[in-house]
Amino acid sequence: MIGLAIFMLVIGSESHAEIKRWHWDDEPYTPLVERNIVWLDGAYHLAELSEEENIAFGKPVKDDFGLRVPLTDGKIDLIVSEWISNSPNVFGRNFVVDLGQNRAITKVRVLPGQTALNQPEYFVRGYRIEAAHENSRDVWRLLAERPKHFNLFVDTEADSSWKVIDDDGLISFREARYVRLTITRQDRSNWVAIGDIEVFGTGFHSDGDIEFNFATQDPVNVGSIDWEVDLPDGTNLEVKANAGSADYVDWSEVPSINRGVQYSGAEPMKGIKIKADLSSKVAFSTPRFESLTIDYDQTLVASSVFCHIEPNQVQRKKIVEITYFIDTLVGAEDYGIDWIELNGSVIDDIELDIDGLMLPTSEYDVLPDVDLNTVRIELLSTIRRDSRITITGTTRLFVNTELRAAVGSRIQAERDGYINWQNAMEDPLDSWDLQVVGAPGDLISSIKQSGSVISPGSLDADLISFDFEVDNISSATEISIEIYSMNGNRVNRLSDSGTAGVYRFEWDGRSESNEIVPPGLYMYQIAVEGGGEEGRRRGTCVVAY
Repeated sequence: MIGLAIFMLVIGSESHAEIKRWHWDDEPYTPLVERNIVWLDGAYHLAELSEEENIAFGKPVKDDFGLRVPLTDGKIDLIVSEWISNSPNVFGRNFVVDLGQNRAITKVRVLPGQTALNQPEYFVRGYRIEAAHENSRDVWRLLAERPKHFNLFVDTEADSSWKVIDDDGLISFREARYVRLTITRQDRSNWVAIGDIEVFGTGFHSDGDIEFNFATQDPVNVGSIDWEVDLPDGTNLEVKANAGSADYVDWSEVPSINRGVQYSGAEPMKGIKIKADLSSKVAFSTPRFESLTIDYDQTLVASSVFCHIEPNQVQRKKIVEITYFIDTLVGAEDYGIDWIELNGSVIDDIELDIDGLMLPTSEYDVLPDVDLNTVRIELLSTIRRDSRITITGTTRLFVNTELRAAVGSRIQAERDGYINWQNAMEDPLDSWDLQVVGAPGDLISSIKQSGSVISPGSLDADLISFDFEVDNISSATEISIEIYSMNGNRVNRLSDSGTAGVYRFEWDGRSESNEIVPPGLYMYQIAVEGGGEEGRRRGTCVVAY
């Protein structure tokens, strides 16, 4: 402990400012991109559709054989961007545009292909246009019809239209997802060349996004990210966060975050980029994005934290010893390190070494969290100088794992009400990735039950646990257990979501409505979603009281 005391010292809180909170109205602030978004009444909304906005642009179109045709690409070029009948037998040929969701349709236009412009006799001589709601795909309702048509262009606003007057005397339009054009007339010389099908609607855009750039002069530790939003039925808001230093962000690769969570990227950083995606599946509804706030601390836990792991390769599902290295630079103005968190795997039998000195187990607490797949180490003293922290322990892995680290300050947490974790960076000369080698096992292992009899309300057997392993899946997948009575009625269902690993379900002999089930024999089925018969295991248990 004498050597340890040389570099460990608890600091006071009076020298550190409180955590700051940035709002989108504050400086520094730059709205980077606004697509289909407007500011109205103190909130961001989806913009309203203009009268000449073609909502079919880029949407898929299929012919009556179920084949994709290039009729919504905005072009009418010869051959490649038009449909040509290649025969006068066009009666009954049809094309269905999928708008992706229900829209309030105002009109439909059909543009001739370049071939028809060059040879005007290639026009549609009779047509019918119908629409179907996404909830009744096979019920087609007439929008417009012209048995005898003599123009190159089809325009339902000019030829015919559908408008319904509601009880308030206002014009309403058909809400539908699918629009079908059917050719209803032909003759021996009538070939047809169609260039584009355009659909126009009213209401709001179906989606839009806005990006914010919060930048700081000096590196900061980003904390909680929160927002306020009003979401009418059928609307949604997703928020993503990425390092503000990145010149280009592929937002499709950035996962959405939940309200109130902390930024998960490497820190400290000079700002952060936020992208908010607004969407609506209802023609006349839009979310109201009312505020965005970002907590940040100008005082760092440590000036820098770099991590790597050894070895970088382990055998699948075998208990192996690993060593995790955390190299820290702690400046005089930094809080210092009181907590360390490893994210990605639960580490057992942890031992802690600081600059070559083994730390007694009485000087730290280890708090594993199997559900979150993390382990937290709480130090009883504060690391206040540049140090190498070495963590050794054992783990058992099923898939390749990225073992990230974060550090926290007790003073900051007590002052602000939550730990503003400072996420570490990967060592540029090494890696914190663990590669798992070896062939995967069965998709789902055999089930180990803690017993076969449940006695709800008793002290000895008030529940039964089911332990098993799932292997050979890399993306989040639903794992579930369903309990059935002997007459085939399901009495309860429990589920979890995750990748390959160890799972446990516990059943207390109650139904989904939390009532104790009658005594008797019950069947269960544990299943991995999409795994077929290979991803199922079945068994029985008894309820007795």
